[in-house]
Amino acid sequence: MEELARRIAAPGLPAAIRRFNGFAGRGTDEDFGRGSSVYDRYYGDPTLAKPNLAPLDKGPFHPSGQDSLPL
Repeated sequence: MEELARRIAAPGLPAAIRRFNGFAGRGTDEDFGRGSSVYDRYYGDPTLAKPNLAPLDKGPFHPSGQDSLPL
């Protein structure tokens, strides 16, 4: 992840990923509330203890372009 952060000039990326991975470990995204409602759990994978979030820890990671287009 550090290499990707260097490649795309995003120094805060590793810290953001560590934060998200902590949420994934607890099963609830504290920033956006994913995994906190019965509806979230309904659409998750019922075979997992934490059905809605998974840590971002298995690479390889690659940048992807995104264009902003007018509506």
